[in-house]
Amino acid sequence: MRFFNRKEHEPPKNVIHANIDFSAGPSQKSIIERFADIINGSRVEGDTVVLPNSQASVRLEMFPPEGDSKTPFVALAVWIDHPAWDRTIYDEASGLGQTPDGAIDAALKNVYFNLVHLIDEHGFEAPNERLVTTWAGVEHHWSVWRGYVMALLGHHDSDPREYWNLLGDLLTSRLGNQKVVYVKVYASTFGDDCEVRINDQISFELTHVLRHHVNSAWSGDRGVQKMFFWIVQDEETHQPYPYTAADLYRYVIGAGKMTQQFNHDAVSDEEYDALVQMTGDPSLASELLLLLPEIVASRVIDVPIRDNLVIQCGPASYDLTYHQLACYAHFCEAITSAEEAAKTTSSEQQKLFIQTMQSWLDRSLICNFANAELRSGRTHDDLKHINPIVNHLDFGDSYQLR
Repeated sequence: MRFFNRKEHEPPKNVIHANIDFSAGPSQKSIIERFADIINGSRVEGDTVVLPNSQASVRLEMFPPEGDSKTPFVALAVWIDHPAWDRTIYDEASGLGQTPDGAIDAALKNVYFNLVHLIDEHGFEAPNERLVTTWAGVEHHWSVWRGYVMALLGHHDSDPREYWNLLGDLLTSRLGNQKVVYVKVYASTFGDDCEVRINDQISFELTHVLRHHVNSAWSGDRGVQKMFFWIVQDEETHQPYPYTAADLYRYVIGAGKMTQQFNHDAVSDEEYDALVQMTGDPSLASELLLLLPEIVASRVIDVPIRDNLVIQCGPASYDLTYHQLACYAHFCEAITSAEEAAKTTSSEQQKLFIQTMQSWLDRSLICNFANAELRSGRTHDDLKHINPIVNHLDFGDSYQLR
């Protein structure tokens, strides 16, 4: 489920507002032992499978069963983690079969060929690419491995080099100082299902490039392909980041609570000072104050948005991408986790969560622009076809890129 339903309602003061469905999800059944049987040398520890080479741990959960007795369908949520990484890998895999067991086996094999083979086997071979980038004045070196292309339907050639040639330069320009980066490429001729995700966060521009490529290069073939790139920075060039995902989750929750104490329509010096006091870090305080509203808005409003962001830091100006910022993907995941947690709380807590999202939405520059366009007579459909928005944010003199 996405953050918000994009349906029109009657908001209290703005044209665009937050609406969230808190319906309870079903219970899950573990299939860890079956997955371990597929991978030679793996072992089960608690509710995870530990991979034999990387020692990364894999956790699986099965979504509610779909389909009928003739075409059983299984969908899995997948988490892969390692203490040396700076993030948890997340994906969803599915499988069809003539029986429910056959559908489960197909889904587990998709997990193996999409991700496990790439990280735990191919990732221990010589990389397919070596990259050198510069971020915040520091040179960074990277290794890239291309995964299998899983052709779910259709007859288009399945060559991973095709997708690297298409997207490689753009992906390289979106590397900052991450320890690991995983990129999902999902190419489809069905509707608007094409997408490129960097650390599970959609890249609007790369998705547009992929969609245009599929429409022009697949010659009318109907199909779906999925693949991953696995990108790892060299230990020698990686600059340690002071926060874990759990740290940033706590700070996002704290920042959300603060929105109820200050003016909902605009950021303020008082709120910034409170965030500095909470975090002890002026740079992180600026990111919490200015990025969270834009992240919420980008998921609510169906409007083209560039991956690029212009940050003003006193006399200095930086033209970068959201994906390069160390905090970005973690902020996105923190809000998703907060929503999932709110589903199991009281209606009063759920109401508070929605109010927090609305507060961030109301002060977003993206939302303010969209509201102005709608009030001027444009329609929601018009907004889908405007020139992509580039955000400009003033992070202050003391901000440091990370």
